[in-house]
Amino acid sequence: MGTHLVNRCFEPEPKARVGFLLLDTDHGSDREILSLVPDEVQVGISRVPNYENMTSAEYEREIARSANMIYPDSPVDAFGYACSSGSFGAVGDRIEAGYVTSGRAPMVDTREAIFAALDTLAPTGIALLTPYVEELHEIVRKQLGARGFDVALSCALAVESNDMIARISQEALLDIAGAMLKDDRVDSLLVCCNALRIVSLIDRLEEEYGKPVVASNQALVWRVLRRAGCRSEVENGGILLRA
Repeated sequence: MGTHLVNRCFEPEPKARVGFLLLDTDHGSDREILSLVPDEVQVGISRVPNYENMTSAEYEREIARSANMIYPDSPVDAFGYACSSGSFGAVGDRIEAGYVTSGRAPMVDTREAIFAALDTLAPTGIALLTPYVEELHEIVRKQLGARGFDVALSCALAVESNDMIARISQEALLDIAGAMLKDDRVDSLLVCCNALRIVSLIDRLEEEYGKPVVASNQALVWRVLRRAGCRSEVENGGILLRA
């Protein structure tokens, strides 16, 4: 009788365990990521140190160390690296080549997630919005083009600090994103930067303009969950999470 009662006290095992790795300077990703993961999936978040003059080798070791801090006593099904600028650079190359790993589960970087999301939605004309300075924005735009995606319209907001990026107002983002989605040359919007808080606006923008919106954190959660063998159908996930 006692054993039976004790067993009834526990919830079922989670459908999956996933982990997300955020920069320690990121002010905007954690709430967005948590809002997109369904209740039946256990999610952990760890911070990756990102200090000045860090070598590439040191940074890669910090990524692996941060991943191994997530549920160290339990299996994890997939990890997500939540930094778009790093993903569109050498770090993304190294993660995708399998050189940066925790050794416990697949690791998805944000670029891989964005490309997979765009492959799924198959847009013919993308509006690209980033908060980056022009140089970094161009890196993203050129890699999208090299991957075969047509960037018909682009806008770089030229905000340099992660703190300020996370503080760009929802009203401003609605105005800028809306103006881009109105353009007849585009049939989708890509908002590239994990620190930029756009997830809560995705459904509203899609409903108003009838075009899909892909955002860094949304794409990353979608891809990580798929790698973990599950999916999310939360209300604010947009067309992508329902795909």
